[in-house]
Amino acid sequence: MHKTMTYHFRLWVGIILVTGGLQSVQVFAQTASPTPTPAVTTAARAKKMAGGGLEIIGAVLKGDLKVLRELLGSGRDPDEANSKGRTALHVAAFFGDLRTARLLLAAGANVNVVDARQITPLILASTDGRLEMVKLLLAQGADPALQDKIGRTAQAAATRGGFTAIVEVLKTAASVGKQKKQVE
Repeated sequence: MHKTMTYHFRLWVGIILVTGGLQSVQVFAQTASPTPTPAVTTAARAKKMAGGGLEIIGAVLKGDLKVLRELLGSGRDPDEANSKGRTALHVAAFFGDLRTARLLLAAGANVNVVDARQITPLILASTDGRLEMVKLLLAQGADPALQDKIGRTAQAAATRGGFTAIVEVLKTAASVGKQKKQVE
């Protein structure tokens, strides 16, 4: 039962992330029921709410690495984005799903991909306190200096959330980045 509830919570939060917020919350409130929703119905609803045809994001939302591997292996673009510009890497970063993020990055996902609000996976991971995800993204070349539309960097997001360990990792990465640029 716990695994089913965790799955549904992850799916609903992911739908809200992928579709852009308040409208999704309203849809969730209208469609939520006290009884568990069958996985097929939930998956179909997730696909519809994600913009349809976004199977890669759907596989990440469901935590289905087998389907994700099949999709990426068939040549699907790992940077496939929805109407809000969000990609599977954004979703993986938000949830701190390291295995999925590694798979997407190995398939060529852009570590510095931005959504419609210029939010990067690094900013999302920093906002939600995902230290190991932050380390992974930085190791793969994420730029800690990138800013979203309101001028917020990953470090600013981590500072606001009180994630001091992430702030320190990002400060170190930023100083290393500055030293590299001076050498070049």
